[in-house]
Amino acid sequence: MRRTELCWIMLAWLFSIVGCAGSDKAQVGQPALFPVEHDGRWGYITREGTLVVATRFLGAFDFSEGLGLVVDRGGYGYVDESGDLAIKPQFHQASDFYEGRAAVRIGELWGYIDKRGAMIVKPRFQNVGDYSEGLAPVMMAGKWGFINDTGGVVIAAQFDLALEFSEGLAAVAKDDQWGFINKNGEIVIKPAFDRAGPFREDMAPVVSDGRWGFVDKRGKVVIAPTFDGAWPFLKGLAPVKLGDKWGFVDKTGRLVIGARFDRAWPFYDGRLARVMKGTKYGYIDKSGDVAIETVFDQAAYEFAGGMAQVRRHGQLQYIDTSGNVVWRERGPDVDGGT
Repeated sequence: MRRTELCWIMLAWLFSIVGCAGSDKAQVGQPALFPVEHDGRWGYITREGTLVVATRFLGAFDFSEGLGLVVDRGGYGYVDESGDLAIKPQFHQASDFYEGRAAVRIGELWGYIDKRGAMIVKPRFQNVGDYSEGLAPVMMAGKWGFINDTGGVVIAAQFDLALEFSEGLAAVAKDDQWGFINKNGEIVIKPAFDRAGPFREDMAPVVSDGRWGFVDKRGKVVIAPTFDGAWPFLKGLAPVKLGDKWGFVDKTGRLVIGARFDRAWPFYDGRLARVMKGTKYGYIDKSGDVAIETVFDQAAYEFAGGMAQVRRHGQLQYIDTSGNVVWRERGPDVDGGT
């Protein structure tokens, strides 16, 4: 089970024109435990496939910074890597930990807790994003601004939308135009784009006249807007959409993996990228060769800690980077599961 990251719901909206969804943020660190389901209940296994946290929760999510987000009748809480409740379920909604803080909702308002469960920023925001580079985007009175690690407002709420800071800059929108600000709140790239994504590896995807391209940190167009969709760069490559197919470009804009996939995601772990052909999911390497065949009904998640969660014939599985099944949901064996 995975959580849609809070502020990155907006990023999903940004990329909805091209059929992307979710977050481009790679998981921080290597998880020790992995969420699994049996009969509608969730628990955790080790990297070797051993069940160490019984499937007793209504929901269980990926570990972040040593804690795993879980859902029980009391609400959202967190378990530690021993499977013990570290923060009892009590929140109406909650996020992963980033920079030692997690966003939590009580009633209709959001705040932030630390890894002990202490409320370090009291719930007073309509919506929030994750901390990144010491700041977090928050919504107050219908506008977005930024707070520091103690909850103090450091960039006034003045934007229609805002993404987290990345490489010193944050994408913000005013009057349906996107640009970028620095940590002083100063506009460094004038709002002139229909949409914009975060900077990764010194480049950010933007939309001009309905087409996606890339700009550098001066706002100079470095890859012309010729694509029907784009993700940010990771590990030197970015997924792009040409017509109704996806491929990958390098930083010169050269198509290095041909546009032959129905969907594609970045190379989060540096080795493999998720792709979709027809209704099936698999993984390719950075040469564009198929590393794991497109046989899964769902492969919605990147590799983390050497494992990826997939579904085949409705059965939840974890596979390693060679495609071998490390763990599968209890039940009838699936023919050809590896």
